[in-house]
Amino acid sequence: MEKGSADEREMKNSSYFLNAIIASSADAVVSKDLNGFIKSWNPAAERIFGFSENEAIGKHISIIFPENKLPEEDEILSIIKSGRTLHNFHTVRKRKNGELIQVMLTIAPIKDVDGTIIGVSKIARNITELQLAKEKNAMLAALVDSSEDAIISKTLDGYITSWNKGAEHIFGYKAEEIVGKHITVIIPPYRISEEDIIIKKIRGGEKIEHFETRRLKKNGEEIDLSITISPIKDEYGNIIGASKIARDITEKVRSNKALEEVNAELRRLNNYKDEFISLASHELNTPLTSLKVYLQILAQNTAEDAGKSLMVTKALTLIEKLARLIKDLLDVSKIESGKLQLELKEFNIVRLVDEVVDTMSATDRKHVFKYERSVQDVTVNADYDRIEQVFVNLISNAIKYSPDADRIEVKIYADEHHFYCEVCDFGIGVPADQMHQLFTRFFRAQGLKSSFAGLGIGLYLCQQIIDRHQGRILVKSKENEGSVFTVVLPLATVNR
Repeated sequence: MEKGSADEREMKNSSYFLNAIIASSADAVVSKDLNGFIKSWNPAAERIFGFSENEAIGKHISIIFPENKLPEEDEILSIIKSGRTLHNFHTVRKRKNGELIQVMLTIAPIKDVDGTIIGVSKIARNITELQLAKEKNAMLAALVDSSEDAIISKTLDGYITSWNKGAEHIFGYKAEEIVGKHITVIIPPYRISEEDIIIKKIRGGEKIEHFETRRLKKNGEEIDLSITISPIKDEYGNIIGASKIARDITEKVRSNKALEEVNAELRRLNNYKDEFISLASHELNTPLTSLKVYLQILAQNTAEDAGKSLMVTKALTLIEKLARLIKDLLDVSKIESGKLQLELKEFNIVRLVDEVVDTMSATDRKHVFKYERSVQDVTVNADYDRIEQVFVNLISNAIKYSPDADRIEVKIYADEHHFYCEVCDFGIGVPADQMHQLFTRFFRAQGLKSSFAGLGIGLYLCQQIIDRHQGRILVKSKENEGSVFTVVLPLATVNR
């Protein structure tokens, strides 16, 4: 009896130990009979599958099977009934809330004292996160392997630990040749100090982005690179190394250098151009001034001869036109070189417009000018001559581009902050598809008759002048119906 009691106590103790191990296991430990009905269900099974022990025991094991995995149960029972154990079986099971999880199973037969198989034991480990991590790592590995950029990792001591195909292509070293070598094998001697600076920043947890430098290929050739370097951390957040992504920018650097050389040459040519235009303007203006004086004297002496007087008047008009063209070209050159100076002063812009309209209407015999103004005194702080140049240009254009019309309208008004001047013609207008080019330097509308002479710089100059006064030029136009140009300038003061 004593011996029997000792054996019973030992069996009970073993049972207690076994139950304690099963209860504390992080894996689900489940048993079922040969018909698939659950007999035991440990706490880990409850955590993993969501069913409590009371909910699970007595139910068929299929409660944790997705529908497409139900055939597995017959296959598993067939293996178990043959006395075999199923190790590391990867499959999918279903939680109480319907969520699918990936599990790794070990399934073994349960035998009685006579060795007869009476049930099945199952240990299930939730490997969903592990599988996701593996899939993520596989995807990252594929991306790294397929990248055209060099992707390299190294220790904090600078020894290379990984080297992708992009690095092989850029530097010429195979992975087996360089993994384990120090990163300085690809650093030119005069740039070795960069490595200490980089490692210092990495140790401090700092990321280095788009650092442009030079490195060495296997054949000794230097290449230009843009490098991004990041710390590599372990699961505890400790920095254990550095990852480096290097992009070959040799062609980009060469292109930029070539572009800089081209720009330098353009600047040099522009300087020559500015000097030439300045010189040419001076040299052309001198004889034009003399010629204008001679023609004015000649006009006085031919006043009684109508035919000669008309020819002299036309010659003077052409000289004025040529002088304006020379001035406009010089202005364009000054604008492009940033040398256009404004002499700002406060003046009544209404009087300026009055004078321009009076002068332009007196010389234009074809059009009737309709001039409307709702203000008398509007003060602006501007360059008088330049603003006058703008209004003369706009009204001249209105006259020139409306040869078959009989009127031109000018309207001025102001609000609390701005002065407005509208110049309206009823001429040829501007095609809709060319409106966006209207203020472009040297732009000439397509399809214009040869009688509409000009260099296409007047509106460009107008916009540049108004822009420099913090104003705007607005335009509305319709082909064969005419155009309206509106100048908007900020006010100094307004007195109505």
